[in-house]
Amino acid sequence: MAKVIEEIVDDGDCLEVHERWARNIICALARLDGQVVGIVANQPQTLAGVLDIEASEKAARFVQMCDAFNIPIVTLLDVPGFLPGVDQEHGGIIRHGAKLLYAYCNATVPRISLILRKAYGGAYIVMDSQSIGADLTYAWPTNEIAVMGAEGAAGVIFRRQIAQAADPEAMRARMVKEYRAELMHPYYAAERGLVDDVIDPAATREVLIRSLAMLHAKHADLPSRKHGNPRSNPRPPPSRTAPPRPGLPPSSPFRPFPCREQTPRSALRAAGRGDRRRGPAPPGGRGPGNSGTAAACCPSFAGLLPARHPTETARTV
Repeated sequence: MAKVIEEIVDDGDCLEVHERWARNIICALARLDGQVVGIVANQPQTLAGVLDIEASEKAARFVQMCDAFNIPIVTLLDVPGFLPGVDQEHGGIIRHGAKLLYAYCNATVPRISLILRKAYGGAYIVMDSQSIGADLTYAWPTNEIAVMGAEGAAGVIFRRQIAQAADPEAMRARMVKEYRAELMHPYYAAERGLVDDVIDPAATREVLIRSLAMLHAKHADLPSRKHGNPRSNPRPPPSRTAPPRPGLPPSSPFRPFPCREQTPRSALRAAGRGDRRRGPAPPGGRGPGNSGTAAACCPSFAGLLPARHPTETARTV
């Protein structure tokens, strides 16, 4: 993929961003006919170019950066899907893949996608497909747009014919060949409206330059909203103090629970609240059958609550 990028951009020169992180996807800044563009491309030489958690995060941040600085985005697709595995599932591969989807859908800069070879499953949709708002979508004659590969699809669709055949392997090879000829030929995507045109690989640079010139005056308005939700951040911890209740003056000594002036239980037991084994406590303290007063528990209540008889039961704050 790096060689393809060198053939497309000006002077074969580009600046790759985070080149040593998530090498299965390439994020680079380059120029096409003097105009700065951001290039997002799958790298088949690393993990076959699949999308994993780190690749999705890397591409999403790059797309958002390009959108912030009004840089057009060119996406080169050669993706066989998302990386399967227990670690990816536990790490939230769907959630991180949704970040890339959100970044593309939220971008208002010119967006051009080019399908070089494989474009399978949900990873194809996430990588700036026409269904999520790409302005122009092109494909090489070697494109393969499908839910999965021909071998896997033929094994699912024609499983009964393969199981009932005298030679299952020969029947499988025949079904795979028919599936490729009917549903994965170069112009099938254009017939279904998935791409705007199937171009000659030698004319890729010229087509991209003309497309960028056509989209130079693009203007897109986002929906009227306060903000989006690109990632699921953990819920912040609850506040230790509740907000003041309405209707109370700012100078009111009332503080809702929990109160910072609340005296520890050990101090209340030791000082002034008495003990059942030692007999009744002095007025205002704690004695047999008395759970204490709010003024004894929290001094802030002393000026608000009416005076109570020592034997009268009060609620403890």
